[in-house]
Amino acid sequence: GSLLKGDFTSEPRETILYYHGKNNLNAVRKGNWKLVLPHTYRSYNTEPGNDGYGGKRIRTVLERPELYNMMRDPGEQYNVIEYYPEKVSEIMVVVDKAREELGDLNVGIEKGNENREIGKLN
Repeated sequence: GSLLKGDFTSEPRETILYYHGKNNLNAVRKGNWKLVLPHTYRSYNTEPGNDGYGGKRIRTVLERPELYNMMRDPGEQYNVIEYYPEKVSEIMVVVDKAREELGDLNVGIEKGNENREIGKLN
């Protein structure tokens, strides 16, 4: 299928790792499901912007994981983690592998066993 021709049924990737900052694994998407992991981020959920200037950002801590069905809830408004523990377990296998191979500073793992030097292919 082709996205340019309006075919939205094919997914180019089954799994997406959401790394941010130096090496922080903040979320993992597997199929239609996205597991957002505990992390610190800056939120605009405070005063709105004005006259073309952005609003203030506040430091926010997500303390517990959240699960979203991206097909039904692309805006990530409804955390359904309580209803789908099997999906959480399935995605946590990917999380554990990513942390082992690539690291995750959110949990104190600076480097994984598959990290390579910058500029090196292998």
